Amino acid sequence: MFLPFRLLRMPHALVALCLLGVLSIARAQDGEKDDADPLDGPAWYPESPDSIGLTLEEFRQRILDYNEAIQMQLLGVLITERNYKAAKGVFEPQYVGSLEYVDNLRPNTAEERRNQGGVDIFDEENILSTNGLEFLLPSNAQFRLGMNIFELQNNLQGREPRELSTFLGASVTQPLLRNAGKTASLANIRLAAMESELAFQEYRRQIMVTVAAAEAAYWNVFYAYQEMIFSEESLEMARAIYEDVKTALDAGKATQAEVMEARVNVLSREALLSGTQQQLYESINLLITYYSGEPLRSDENVLITQAPPPPPPSPRDDREEVYTIAFQSNPDYLRRLKQVEMENLRIAYAKNQDRPQLDLKGSYGLNGLGGDFESSRRDITGSEFPAWSVGVEMRIPLGGGITTKNQLDAAKARKIQALLGLKQVEVQLNSAVDNALRKLGSTLKSFQANQATVVLNDSLLKDARESLLAGRIDLRRVFEVEQDLFESKNTAIRNIVEYQNAQLETELVAGSILANRGWEVTRFELKSKTEALLAEGGEDQETHETTDPIDHFSAPALGTGTAGKDVRAADEPASQRQPRSLFGKWFSKKYKRRSD
Repeated sequence: MFLPFRLLRMPHALVALCLLGVLSIARAQDGEKDDADPLDGPAWYPESPDSIGLTLEEFRQRILDYNEAIQMQLLGVLITERNYKAAKGVFEPQYVGSLEYVDNLRPNTAEERRNQGGVDIFDEENILSTNGLEFLLPSNAQFRLGMNIFELQNNLQGREPRELSTFLGASVTQPLLRNAGKTASLANIRLAAMESELAFQEYRRQIMVTVAAAEAAYWNVFYAYQEMIFSEESLEMARAIYEDVKTALDAGKATQAEVMEARVNVLSREALLSGTQQQLYESINLLITYYSGEPLRSDENVLITQAPPPPPPSPRDDREEVYTIAFQSNPDYLRRLKQVEMENLRIAYAKNQDRPQLDLKGSYGLNGLGGDFESSRRDITGSEFPAWSVGVEMRIPLGGGITTKNQLDAAKARKIQALLGLKQVEVQLNSAVDNALRKLGSTLKSFQANQATVVLNDSLLKDARESLLAGRIDLRRVFEVEQDLFESKNTAIRNIVEYQNAQLETELVAGSILANRGWEVTRFELKSKTEALLAEGGEDQETHETTDPIDHFSAPALGTGTAGKDVRAADEPASQRQPRSLFGKWFSKKYKRRSD
């Protein structure tokens, strides 16, 4: 709009223009306030309940105390440790002793009569005693140190009532080719140690898988509980809209059909609430199985758990660190490495067994003879009658060693198999880490988008209710907006749970679940602690097994429409209860100490 120049020269025109400008600016500011973007407000996130029935830390503690799968796997570790100790017993010295009484009466042959001075019948009564120590040397030599005492009585001795023949000496058999050296003597011990390491890694894997699955079940309970809360809120909103429609009907702005439609929506949301309650029951029952609790009773006023929401999803920039940790801590990868090491040992042993057998044998001793032990002993101490021998013994298979050559070929094939398995795990581990990290980023973006959707749908629902009362919008559209709000909340909560599951998957792939919770132990620490607990005696074990470890959840009853209210006092925390397992007892002390 163009004004004549002469009007601008007039004082009252200037004042009017100024007033118009001020009014236009104020109107623009009011318009901006009315059209403010709802996303400029605080971001939506689920609120923490007033009371917590079972915290994540308490739940983890119950898993350590009562989960049978973990305890069974721990027993597997102890079994392999016992096998390792048993294998080391090959070097244990052994006492070998025998005592034999011989009463022999026989007719002599012509040759025997000439040798025995014409005696026709030989009559003897002897007591033969042997004593010695036998043990294996690290060089795989069989060593024996012993003493033989033979008390001889026969009809050839004449006036002598008896003779005492003694021998004190040592003998050794040292393999020179096959079975020679520590490769052969320590093979079983080293294999048993590696089997124990494999069992330990399998134990780590089992506890990681169990903890990851259990925590995923915990967050599923959180999701089911939040979904029930949203269903209750949706039901309350449907009832409020129903009342709005009845008010509009009284004012002549709604029809009886719209009232009936609003009532139908209330009933459908009541059915939806019943379904979410059932899902919550199922989620809780699954949760309870991880610490061997009692299932929920459908005919009781069951208490449920209220889990606080986890920290909001946030970006991660530790990609390289996760890869590094995965190749240092993933139990499957460590097991494959150990299997390759075991196959190398088997090949070395098979090569040793493919050699000809050549044994060096030697012995040295002292003989004694007398009418009594003292006179026989003097011969030995005087070294008057020494005896020694040395020689070799060889065994060569004439077929070229069919057994040993095929065993060597099989060992080489197993090594190739182990290397291929290691490569397979490397590829799978790289892919699994990449997938887990990508899933974290994807769920983070989805949550951020759905978080904004919740805020917008909430704002749309407020406007829709106001428009309904004013008669500017159809009732069906109001319920559509309310349904969109309900679904966006559920989707956002699902994104939170999916992010937590992706976190667990990342920790599981990287093998860092135990370290991140302060539960990581070395094989030797685990062995020493569990054996110390087993040595404490069985009375405690029986006491723990007869004590019911299960206490109830602390939370509102289902189906009351009062989520987050009327919360009962929490039971005794799991960390203060006595575990029924010796292993859980130690883990309880260890976890509490590391947490402090």
